Amino acid sequence: MITHNVQMQRTLDSYNIDSSLGRENVSSNAKSLRRTNSLQGCMKKTESVKNTESVKNTAITPSFLFHLKEDRVYLESGIYVSDPLVGDGYGEFKFYDGVGLVKYQSENCYLKQFTQERLKELSLKLREQKVTYFLRDLLDRRDKKLIARYESHKDEFAMLDDFIIFPNLPHMSSFSSLSSEPLARLKDSKHGIILGAWAIHPNQCINFIEEISPEAASVIKNRLPIINEYQNDNRAIKEIEADTGIKYLTSILDLDKSDVPALINLQNNVLAHIKKVYDVDQSVDDVRMAFHFPISKENATLHLHVSINRAHHPLDLARSFDLGQLITDLSHDKTVAELILERDTSGYGKGGYLVPKTDNATTGKSEVVKNTLRWALNKESGRASRKRDSHDL
Repeated sequence: MITHNVQMQRTLDSYNIDSSLGRENVSSNAKSLRRTNSLQGCMKKTESVKNTESVKNTAITPSFLFHLKEDRVYLESGIYVSDPLVGDGYGEFKFYDGVGLVKYQSENCYLKQFTQERLKELSLKLREQKVTYFLRDLLDRRDKKLIARYESHKDEFAMLDDFIIFPNLPHMSSFSSLSSEPLARLKDSKHGIILGAWAIHPNQCINFIEEISPEAASVIKNRLPIINEYQNDNRAIKEIEADTGIKYLTSILDLDKSDVPALINLQNNVLAHIKKVYDVDQSVDDVRMAFHFPISKENATLHLHVSINRAHHPLDLARSFDLGQLITDLSHDKTVAELILERDTSGYGKGGYLVPKTDNATTGKSEVVKNTLRWALNKESGRASRKRDSHDL
C-alpha cells in the first residue's frame, strides 16, 4: 500500500466506494457503478493476504472498474485494476489506459516462436529499419505534442548519458500533454507516470539534445570518429552505424555482459531523474523499469519503459524484461538469447511470444492465435458504469 500522507490513497474508500452500499460513486464526476458479487468475493479473499509480500493463490483474480458503452467495455476511458497476484493490497486500485490497453485487450494476437537462428535473423533485419519515427521527429523538433509538453515542462526531458528520457504520452490517453498539474503530484494522480528512455546513437541529427543539454550533445558528438553534417534523416540503422565503430542499440538483442555498466548507470540515472522531477520515492511508490521484446520493427531503437504507480497488463508483463533482473542475468554470463528462449509466459511453450496485431512486430509469417493473456473484462468481472459522456472514470 502507498503510505504518503500527501498521496491519494489507492483504496476503495479513496474512490468513494462503500462496500456496504448497492450504488457507489467512483470519482468526483459522480459516475455510478453497479456492484457485482465478483468484486465482493475478491475483497474477502484479498483481505486475508493483504499483509503478505507475495500472493501464491492463483485462484485470486483481479478486480476491475470500467465503463460500459453499448453493452461493451469502453476501453478508451481506461480501467482501474486491483490484482493481488502482482502485490496489490486490499482495495488497492491502479489505473491503466492509453493505446496499450486497447491493443493488449485484442481478442487475437500474432504468435512469434523464436529460435537461436531466428533471433540472429531478426537482429540483422532490425538494422534495415529507420530510426523510430517519433524519436526522429523529437530530435528534429518536429513532434508538436512533445515539443509543446517540453515548452511547458522542460524538466521532464533530460539526457541520461546515452539515453534521452521523456513522457510516453500515447500510453496516457487520460492525460493532457498541456496539463498544468504540478509534476510532483503526477505520481498521486490516477494515471500515474509513464516515461520512455531511448538510446541515442551519435551519428544523427541531435538538434533537440543540443537545446536541452549542450554538454551532453558535445559529449555525443565527440564520440563520433567521422565527420557528419547530419543532413540525411532517412538512413537505415545499418547506414547510421557504418564507419563509426559504434553499435546502434535496436533492442535487447544488442546487449551483452559488456553493457552491464551502462545499464547500471541507466538504472541509477532514471531513479535520480524521477526523484528530482516527480518526487518519486522508490521505497513506497511502485516503480517499474523494463525493456520489451519482441518489439515492433517501427520501434527498432532500444528503449526502457518506466512506469510509476500504474497497473500492468498481463501481455505487457509477458514481453517485459525487468532492467534489474537483466543486469543480474547478464552479470552472471547469461545471454539475452537464452533469456528470450527460456521464457514461457504465453501458454504456447518456451520461446513463444504473443504480439498484438497492431504491432508490426519483427518479420516473417506469424500464426494468428487466441490472446491467452487477455483480461476477462465483462459485467461479471468487476464494477461497471454506463458511459454517458466523454469523461473518464
